[in-house]
Amino acid sequence: MQIVILAGGLGQRLGSLTKDIPKPMLPICGYPFLHYQISFLKNVGFKRYLFLVGYKSDIIETYFGDGKKIGVEIEYIHENEPLGTAGSIFNAWKFVEDVFFLLNGDTFFDVNFTQLNELNLQKNPDIIFSLFIKKNNCRYGKVKVDSDFKIIGLCEKNGKEIQSEYINGGIVLIKKESLNYFYQKWFLNKIKFLSLEQNVYPALVEDRNTLIMGCPFTGMFIDIGTIEDYQWSQQFLRPYFINRGILL
Repeated sequence: MQIVILAGGLGQRLGSLTKDIPKPMLPICGYPFLHYQISFLKNVGFKRYLFLVGYKSDIIETYFGDGKKIGVEIEYIHENEPLGTAGSIFNAWKFVEDVFFLLNGDTFFDVNFTQLNELNLQKNPDIIFSLFIKKNNCRYGKVKVDSDFKIIGLCEKNGKEIQSEYINGGIVLIKKESLNYFYQKWFLNKIKFLSLEQNVYPALVEDRNTLIMGCPFTGMFIDIGTIEDYQWSQQFLRPYFINRGILL
């Protein structure tokens, strides 16, 4: 299955750390953060990647190239201005496969992809969110589920409040067809900026014909979106890989 990685953000909350380097390429114990992601994904069998890049994309391309040196295949789609998470996907629409995993380039989450694929086969949902329990989750989008883990409510940052300890862990299985309505709207109306979190996912949750499910995991979760979390990753990410025998 194809892995699509959002890697075009500006990383403004990190201040001077991202002045000369894109956030996914920030170094952690000698390797870029994105290198850890690809190593983890390669270790569980993923070979094909589509990087959606923008800010200082040349640094990402110079490091990874076409992926052959690390045993994978990488393609790049560029955006010349910020398009939002949905806009980035729609900008790459013809290169995105019918079913794909979408990941954030600044987040690492140790999930069981076999479990996600089994849920996909059993329930045939349109979208599956990987879920992580985070009690202090005010800066994350909260996800509310029912007893069958069907997603029944979302609350993005600064949005309406919902009671839930689950957050979107940043790994999402998506069937391309479920986004087609929004792609057509984006394309025909020439919308420049469109967000999955603010514009697309909430509308799909409200759509009775769309099934969005969640799948909870307890593995390591790291989001390097703040200086504090980036510093935390410096201590714990590489030892986590070493303990699990994942080669970098």
